[in-house]
Amino acid sequence: LEAKFPDLIEKYIGPQMSAFIGTSAEELAEKGELRAEFYLQPLRKIHLYSDLLGELAPTSDAKYVYIFSAIAVFIILIACINFMNLSTARSAGRAKEVGIRKVLGSFRKQLIGQFLTESMLLSVLSMAIALLVVRVILSPFNAISGKSLVMSDLGQSSMFVVVLLITIISGFLAGSYPAFFISAFRPANALKGQMRTGVKTGLLRSGLVVFQFTASVILIIGTFIVYNQLHYIQNKKLGYDKEQVLILNDTYLLGKQAESFKNE
Repeated sequence: LEAKFPDLIEKYIGPQMSAFIGTSAEELAEKGELRAEFYLQPLRKIHLYSDLLGELAPTSDAKYVYIFSAIAVFIILIACINFMNLSTARSAGRAKEVGIRKVLGSFRKQLIGQFLTESMLLSVLSMAIALLVVRVILSPFNAISGKSLVMSDLGQSSMFVVVLLITIISGFLAGSYPAFFISAFRPANALKGQMRTGVKTGLLRSGLVVFQFTASVILIIGTFIVYNQLHYIQNKKLGYDKEQVLILNDTYLLGKQAESFKNE
């Protein structure tokens, strides 16, 4: 099918093109002023993967999706690590609870399941609050950015699954380390308030703190860089008045009047 495109273009569009711009596509190609390729393109790839002019709608770039997705993952990881550190720091308050439960016959698996369930519930509550905040600020965001995002998009099956997976994974990831850490307390030591952590546990907590600090610094530095770049673009003097500049996206639309327009 793609092999037939040149003949179809020449047959149905060639005469109109020649009449409009005063020359044919063959003459432009011989002069090196026109280079055209014809191929089929999947509709689903137009928005993020097309670099062609005159598309059906304004396009974007997939790399921006990857960049913002990476930023979102960093923020979620920072939040999860912060929850881990706070939970382990507050573990002394639940040490006696763990000791009593173990004395009464609770197994470690049951305690781990309890702490993971609590973490999951907090994750679900956090997601509900986040959706409420999005609903409140969505209209101002659309007005500022010129977008037309709506909350109903989250009701689609694919988006719902993504939100649900993010909630479950975040809850499990944030609660896994505190659950294993707190459930490992020995009953006698826990009831006495004597909690000792091994070298590996201390190194892991230190590593989490270092990672959290490093990721936060990277995000802050990146924010300042982007802000300074945008400020530079918006305020840099270009040496001419933009309001007095006329832009033509395609000079061939002028046809035979191109030279006259240039002289004017």
